[in-house]
Amino acid sequence: MNGTDVFFRSSDGLDLYARSYGPEDAPLTVLCLHGFTRNHKDFEPMIAALDAPYRFVSVDVRGRGRSARDPYPAGYTPVRYARDVTDLIAFLKLDRICLIGTSMGGLVAMILMATLPDRICGIVLNDVGPKVEFGGLQRIAKTAGSAAPVADWDSAARAVAAAQ
Repeated sequence: MNGTDVFFRSSDGLDLYARSYGPEDAPLTVLCLHGFTRNHKDFEPMIAALDAPYRFVSVDVRGRGRSARDPYPAGYTPVRYARDVTDLIAFLKLDRICLIGTSMGGLVAMILMATLPDRICGIVLNDVGPKVEFGGLQRIAKTAGSAAPVADWDSAARAVAAAQ
């Protein structure tokens, strides 16, 4: 899928990444925020299927995809991710945006709505609600990062296929 790389720096100095699809002068920009273990590519099938006259910008939050890793574990929170998205909004000089957030990205979208209400004209939340249950967090913690190391690309592809 065609798109443009967007490299920007967070307010605490990390080099972060997003991918922009569609015209920069579109009447609306939609920021897409992925889930906990995911990346910007999750939104490519949706963007292609919508074929909308908007600009979509899909973010890799810190530590995911092509964004830099934060050496400090305390940097991996929805509040920090929201600050990073605010830095992206400033970098792209966006006045009004819509948000699409999946799971953790939905939490980030809710934080952004609370902090930037005059700049956000709508939110789509997927697989998230305003309350995160402890049992759900336990299930995520049990599966995130639990995959065994693989020796090569073929092994990685088989592991991903088996997990689906």
